[in-house]
Amino acid sequence: MTALSHDQPRVPGKWTRTAGFSLIELNLVVATIAIVALLVAPTRAPAENAQAEMAGVVLENALRFARDKAAQEQSFYGVMLTEVGRHAVVFRADPNDPAARLDVYNPLTKALYRIDFGVSLRAQFTWAGISGVPAPTSVWRDGLATCADPTIILFDPSGVTRCANPYGARIQDVTVQVGAQRSQVELSIDPYSGRVSRL
Repeated sequence: MTALSHDQPRVPGKWTRTAGFSLIELNLVVATIAIVALLVAPTRAPAENAQAEMAGVVLENALRFARDKAAQEQSFYGVMLTEVGRHAVVFRADPNDPAARLDVYNPLTKALYRIDFGVSLRAQFTWAGISGVPAPTSVWRDGLATCADPTIILFDPSGVTRCANPYGARIQDVTVQVGAQRSQVELSIDPYSGRVSRL
């Protein structure tokens, strides 16, 4: 860049250069910023996919643990989503008080069995309906009876998925989704055996 003195007379028809950037220089800066943005932007998607995959594996293991403990101890165990799906907690249901949830410890860490999905990931349970409960005690959505609390899944001693409210109602076609908006992992729980598998 060269700057001409303002004291020099202007010659008609002759361009003089003043302080500033040329169009070519501005285009080079914009192109460089665009190339750097293209190199940095795709790295977020694989990381988000990896986080969703890891959260799916951890939640799958927690569901299997609850099902296996229910069969082993001949009691009801469950998984509850807390804080709008940001956390999952494994618990044992008290057969005398269905609202009571007893703490369960992770056998590996010896701490409470609690899963933290992080800031960007969420988990949710969905199901087609429930059975085995009289109509007056059921909650109805879209013409089907369903659980009143969609954040809890219980496993009975035979591995069958059940509602926490109404207590003991059999849940049909359970799907578990965990992940972020663009990358999700889906799990399925067989309504008869409680087998957890990926979709």
